[in-house]
Amino acid sequence: MSDDDLRSMMRDPTGATGIHQCGFHVDQFVSVTGIRLCDRPLLLVAKPTWELGQRNVLAENLKQQLDACVRLLECQGFRVVRNPIPMEVTTDSGKRLPRLYNNVLLENAIRPGKSRPLVWVPQFGDVEPLEKYDRLNLDIWHQLGFEPVSVPGWSHFASRNGAVRCATKVLARNSFP
Repeated sequence: MSDDDLRSMMRDPTGATGIHQCGFHVDQFVSVTGIRLCDRPLLLVAKPTWELGQRNVLAENLKQQLDACVRLLECQGFRVVRNPIPMEVTTDSGKRLPRLYNNVLLENAIRPGKSRPLVWVPQFGDVEPLEKYDRLNLDIWHQLGFEPVSVPGWSHFASRNGAVRCATKVLARNSFP
């Protein structure tokens, strides 16, 4: 799909019937940062990866869908930073699924005694050999100006498409001074 096709669909919403979001929820693959870059809202969008020799149709299709989403989001006025997510076989079900590093819990205020807002990032290197991706995703959030908090133990939820936001409920919150 060309950029002109995407712009055309934006002008004529009825022409966008073939476009849909990836995953069950947009927060599986897109993180809202609350940051503006060059006066445009900044999103972190997943970029599926796979190790050498492990290419497969599912991973390539997801990558193409997310690449198209990025082009559409940029046409709509967003800035986008991409983060790597591995497409690996899960330890319990044997399914090849993405690891949902974009499904984070993010604060947009700075806590007393901190210099940056916090972001809780799921980690999958506890059981699987994904420490490289854990570090890369923590580094991206740090470079964006956040203090990333590692949340280990998410490999067991990978086959159920689970991550931090899925399992978090905020019952009460006090405002920071």
